[in-house]
Amino acid sequence: MLLNGETIEEMSKLPEKSINLILADLPYGTTQNKWDEVIPFNKLWEQYERIIADNGAIVLTGKQPFTSMLIMSNQKLFKYCMVWRKNLKTGNLNARKMPMGAFEDIVVFYKNPPTYNPQQIPRTFQVKSGNKTNSKTTNYGKQREEYIDRQSDWLMPDDVIDYEDAYALDALELENEMLYIKCVHNSSGKLHPTQKPVELFEWLVKTYTSEGDVVLDNTSGSGTTAVAAEINNRKWICIEQDRGYCEKTVERLKKLHHEAV
Repeated sequence: MLLNGETIEEMSKLPEKSINLILADLPYGTTQNKWDEVIPFNKLWEQYERIIADNGAIVLTGKQPFTSMLIMSNQKLFKYCMVWRKNLKTGNLNARKMPMGAFEDIVVFYKNPPTYNPQQIPRTFQVKSGNKTNSKTTNYGKQREEYIDRQSDWLMPDDVIDYEDAYALDALELENEMLYIKCVHNSSGKLHPTQKPVELFEWLVKTYTSEGDVVLDNTSGSGTTAVAAEINNRKWICIEQDRGYCEKTVERLKKLHHEAV
C-alpha cells in the first residue's frame, strides 16, 4: 500500500501493533534541502512505538551527527548499530579538508527480541580445523566440552556491511567482517538523492521479518523498501509526501512485475 501524505499524519491512521518491521531512510538534516528536514523525534517515536508489534524491529539508516541524535532520542529501545561501507564515497568538494564519507549507519531498535533470520553469507575461505569450546569465561561460564565442525560453506553476518565490486556477479560476500553491497550510481537509474540499494534493504527485510509480515517505510522516497518487500513476499506500507516520488515508486513496481512475468 502506497500512501501519499505527511508521515506523522499517515502513521497516526495505522492500527496499533500492526507493523512487523519499520525500515526507513529518514532525513538526516545534513543539507539545506526541504526534503532533508529532520522529523521531530517526539512525534516520530510516539507513532513508531504505537504501531510496531511487540516483537517487531525498527531499523533506521543514519549518518553522523544524525546517528547520535537518533540513538539519544530513544535510548530505552536502542539495541545496536551496523555499519554499511559504501563503494561510492561522498564529500568530494571537501576532500582536501577532511576524509570523504564512506560509511552510513544502520540503527536497530526494539521493545522485545524481534524476528531474526541471520542471512548466512558464502564462505570465501576453508577452515581445516575445529575450534575447541570447553573454555571458561567470566561472562558465560563453562561452555560445552566438544569441538565444533567448521567445514560449513556459510558464515553468520557481522555488524559491518560493505561492498567490493571485485566479487563475481555482485554477490553478497562476508570476509573480514564485511558484507558487500553496491551503491546506486547516478548513471544507473538513481531516482532519489539518498536512494539505498535494493540489495541492502532486501538483506534487512529478510533478516528481521518472515514471509507475509508487514513492513513500513514512513519516508519511502522512490520506493526501495516496497521493491525489497515485494521481491521477498512481504506485505508493505510506504508513506511519501512528494507525489512525484510516489509516481516513481509505482513505475518501479510496474517494471518489477513486468520483469517477473
